[in-house]
Amino acid sequence: WRPEDRGDRELVAHHLQMYRIMASLDKQNADRDLTELSEVPLDSSSMKKRLSIIAGRYSDAADKFAKENCLRNAQRCQAKAHLVKLQLKLLSSDIRIIMLSDSEARKLLNEHRNFHDSLIIAEGYRMTSLSSWIEPIYCQAILNGNIGYFHDFKRTFSYLSVGQEIVSKFKRDGHRSASLMKNMRAFLDAINEVHLKYKLAKELNFSDVVASLKDEEGDEFLKDILVSRNELSPGML
Repeated sequence: WRPEDRGDRELVAHHLQMYRIMASLDKQNADRDLTELSEVPLDSSSMKKRLSIIAGRYSDAADKFAKENCLRNAQRCQAKAHLVKLQLKLLSSDIRIIMLSDSEARKLLNEHRNFHDSLIIAEGYRMTSLSSWIEPIYCQAILNGNIGYFHDFKRTFSYLSVGQEIVSKFKRDGHRSASLMKNMRAFLDAINEVHLKYKLAKELNFSDVVASLKDEEGDEFLKDILVSRNELSPGML
């Protein structure tokens, strides 16, 4: 900046400050209006209009925060906007996803069959760590046989540690019904990484899967991969 540009610089700073103030006001108004809906039935005649207004305010706040490079606040407001828009989409199904407690949000994640909806819910309630997905994936893919849920999860997140956690939970739970075993086999089949599939198949005593992988990949190839990853000691294959 040149000294003669001081006026322009101050004008820019003023505009940026105004964006922050306006964004904060939009967010405060949206938070207030959303709280007021916590006791309102979803089938209320005014619900659709009120949700649309709230979603718009969160989106406006996100845009204004982004203009001032307040990216964390922008992302948070955008997540809330998506959550409210999802509630609009689900009004006819009578599923409440706004103003939930943490325990209610976790229960909803476990029960909801659509992964993409669940991702919006998880981000809206700041449940974004990989560990937050263990129970939902287990409930959907293993207990309910909704393997498509896991396929959609794989397209969004790295799932190597999750795959191990799901198998460990399956072993701890001790359930061995025919339907659960079928679902676990489908889950294992959805894992693309050969080394992980082989390792988990051995843990689950799925001898047919182990034999099939050996035929396809070869004993030495599998052993080299697992030993190099410190997941198997020589001679254990």
